Amino acid sequence: MKKFLSVILFFALTAITVSAASLDDLSLRTRFGYNQSFEGKERLPEAAGFFADYAILGVEATLFDGLTFKYEHNLSEIYYGFWNTIDDLTLNYDLNNWSFSAGQMFSLIGTWEFDSDDIEVYHGSEFWQQSEVYQLGALVAYNFNNETDQINFQVTSSPFRFLTSDNRDLMQYNIMWYGEHDWFQTAYSANFVGYEKGKFMNYIALGNRFEFENGYLDLDFINRADMENYKFFKDFTAVADFRLRFGENDRVELGLKYSFDYNDGNQVDYMVLDGTKLHTVSARVDFRPIKNYSDLRLFCFVSDSFGEQTNGSYAINTPKCLSANIGINWNVDFLKIFSKN
Repeated sequence: MKKFLSVILFFALTAITVSAASLDDLSLRTRFGYNQSFEGKERLPEAAGFFADYAILGVEATLFDGLTFKYEHNLSEIYYGFWNTIDDLTLNYDLNNWSFSAGQMFSLIGTWEFDSDDIEVYHGSEFWQQSEVYQLGALVAYNFNNETDQINFQVTSSPFRFLTSDNRDLMQYNIMWYGEHDWFQTAYSANFVGYEKGKFMNYIALGNRFEFENGYLDLDFINRADMENYKFFKDFTAVADFRLRFGENDRVELGLKYSFDYNDGNQVDYMVLDGTKLHTVSARVDFRPIKNYSDLRLFCFVSDSFGEQTNGSYAINTPKCLSANIGINWNVDFLKIFSKN
């Protein structure tokens, strides 16, 4: 309770000390509902009942021309400690086509699944579920081609530094390209993730988005390989995500998603262990019940997995486990509320 109150006090002080003209965002995003899970024909009571997945407080402010500040805190995991639940705490400076950032930030791993806000991912691949993507680091980005393309160079701490070694000086090096060209968008990256001193895992991540009038189709692929014993298509994750919006003001959205996590021989992949061959499928419907208020959504979601899972007790997606839940996804935009008063 004391930790929670300290977070609330911090945001209250932030709202007071940052002028309204420079405060760009002050919000609470949350997702909660009711869940039932079944293994075969057996109901799993330990995975049933009301749940609260996310409660994320966010602040964004412009300090002066070009210099911005962002703070995003995942209160739903506050029991892990204050610092461990900060998703974003960055200073960013824009200069012409260049952008410079430093602090606690998202590690740039390609694909549209990774590029989505966590609260918008109802079913994540096993690799997405296991990845520790928020790390301390620095980022340089350059926009070109009339700002339809952006190249990013990033250095962060390695997510493996506490998993595989006592050496805390393990690093991750990321190069990422975003492209936006009419109906086709890219989120491609090459990542080099240290797992021991002088040893790296390599990710080649290809995120492809095909947009059409009322929705889009994402086709993602991530190949993972040990740089000491490099092999293609022996350890990878593939994702297909289809979204369709319809109804007045696009108030209804249908989502269908499939992911495949596969590892056949990569012993140093600690996110998807050797022997995993896991398929997960899901369907969801979002509905905005209030015509002129798009920040509140009702959702219904169903997922199932099949295949082989070797992550043991740490597994998130487990074979032959059907889950269904209904709930609310709500962005409480305090700036909108304050502006009406």
